[in-house]
Amino acid sequence: MHSFQDFLINEAFQVRVNSKGQKTKRKKCAPGYKLSSDGQHCVKISASEHLTRSKATKRTAKALKSKHTQIARKRNMAMRKRKGMGL
Repeated sequence: MHSFQDFLINEAFQVRVNSKGQKTKRKKCAPGYKLSSDGQHCVKISASEHLTRSKATKRTAKALKSKHTQIARKRNMAMRKRKGMGL
């Protein structure tokens, strides 16, 4: 049986599995916050950084349109591996 402490640890971290089946564990921050350089704390994102990220996201989305099928295939592979690992 899992303890309350285990629940808190699992709640604070996000486990991801890439298409090759490798697990990565990363702290999860609230919207408007990012992980600090030491990887331990969440820091508020400044307005200028938020604007820069927003513009970059739109530019990247436009550039990735042609690679959509390849990305979807890799995502589906990763989802199958996540399902196999019980995540």
